[in-house]
Amino acid sequence: MDMKNIQPKSKKNKEYIKLMEKIPEDTFIEVPDDNTFYIPISGSFFKNISSTFDYILSNKTEQEIFDTLLKQKSDITKLKTEDISHFDVAVHTLTCLIGECNFQAQEQKKTVIKKDGVIIDSLEEFINQENQEDEEEIKNPNEEIIIKPSED
Repeated sequence: MDMKNIQPKSKKNKEYIKLMEKIPEDTFIEVPDDNTFYIPISGSFFKNISSTFDYILSNKTEQEIFDTLLKQKSDITKLKTEDISHFDVAVHTLTCLIGECNFQAQEQKKTVIKKDGVIIDSLEEFINQENQEDEEEIKNPNEEIIIKPSED
């Protein structure tokens, strides 16, 4: 494998590249389907993944997106191969990746919540603030509500 143009960023990367250079041209390395591995993903890279998903969707009609999402909902892994398009697979892959990133970030307490441009430190703090606002609305049920007519 030709790894000459890759610039390693760490000692481990250098060791990996040296190992890869020893592998014959007709040989490749793969991760078995049933193995799981973990990689660190920065928030900015995660936003790029989400933007890629948005880009893929932007090239399709509403009906194509709807049909694909129905396949996702019905468990795309149980459908016949001939009923699944490359677009279906791309959407499935990215939705799984985005979902897992969101879950892992929350589990590892790496998320923040923003409301009105202000960062709230935790989901619990956000829920408490929302509950307090709801309680205040209940405490003041006689507050005058003014409904303005629309300008249309």
